[in-house]
Amino acid sequence: MLVEFEELQRAQSGDDAAFNQVVLAYRKRIMGTIARLIGRPEDVEDVAQEVFLRLYYSLDQLRTPEVFEPWLYRLTVNASYDYLRKQRPGTNRGWRTCPSRQ
Repeated sequence: MLVEFEELQRAQSGDDAAFNQVVLAYRKRIMGTIARLIGRPEDVEDVAQEVFLRLYYSLDQLRTPEVFEPWLYRLTVNASYDYLRKQRPGTNRGWRTCPSRQ
């Protein structure tokens, strides 16, 4: 693990400096995973920001430190897939795209 358990606990309890240390420790790894998944270097930062927002708001749900890295990886993959879904053409299924009946 790239951060100590105590650092993670402090981040869970709301210590912003500890959370910043977690972000700094995992930033490269997260951004590398995102870059491989989405293939658009110009959007990697945006997706990474989404990952760290999700981490910040859900860190209190983490029960054991042993599962932190796989859990963070899942957050990263899910945010990347969400980004890809939004970028896919033809995902707008609104009424305006439906052909009208004659």
